[in-house]
Amino acid sequence: MLFNAGDAAAISEQIFLAPVLMVNSETDDHFILKTSDDIRSKYQEVLMDIKSRGWDRSVIKGVKIQMSGPDMALVGLTFSRLKKNGEPIPPVKRNATYVFLRKPAGWRVIMASVQPASGISDAAGIKTLLQEKMVRYVDLLNGENPAQGVANEIYQFPRLSRSFLGAREHKALLSKPDVLASLSGYLKMMKANGMTEITVNSTRVYPVSNQLAFVELVSSRVRADGSPIPPAQTPFTYIWVKKPAGWKMIATLAQGSHLESPKK
Repeated sequence: MLFNAGDAAAISEQIFLAPVLMVNSETDDHFILKTSDDIRSKYQEVLMDIKSRGWDRSVIKGVKIQMSGPDMALVGLTFSRLKKNGEPIPPVKRNATYVFLRKPAGWRVIMASVQPASGISDAAGIKTLLQEKMVRYVDLLNGENPAQGVANEIYQFPRLSRSFLGAREHKALLSKPDVLASLSGYLKMMKANGMTEITVNSTRVYPVSNQLAFVELVSSRVRADGSPIPPAQTPFTYIWVKKPAGWKMIATLAQGSHLESPKK
């Protein structure tokens, strides 16, 4: 295990793929590690910090994997940090969540979060609220000033984005101007191709903690006659974090198409 070996360089090269979205659900903080060097430096800091607390190794207690399309996976990890004598460093149980993308070099992490192991106090309430916020999100996209409306009301910066077009590379959008330029360009292109409205086919909310949730939404971009612009359906995974001002979307990640899955 690279983490237990203290090999921050190998972690940055073999496990992660920059840019990486990092979320600390205990502090409402999130940030982007823009390069492989940033990832290495961050994990060097993490390793130094936990070693100063008596850490010797980490042990995995459980893993839960949920596919999000054919080339994306949400991975939940339960683990403990132990001292040399085997005694756990409180809290005994810790949870982490990762988003993996399948790349030519293998599966790589593009988002990581550590959250309390205490569970979720109101999963039903979070699901209802984020369902409503996704409705509002699509309404804003269909509105008169979509990019500005979404940037002002829904998004939190910095953000991670992955388009369903082209090579599906993910990128960091560090500021509001970055988001306005990217989203405005996308909507302008789709409208030039005949799009008059975005319609929703299905929405599912997956709370991870009281501060972190994933939403999977399948939508269509339709013409004035109601016909969809290919691909007929576009599935996305959205990452939401609860901030002091309320729930905010910090990532918009297009899922891969099953048509793109490698042949067996």
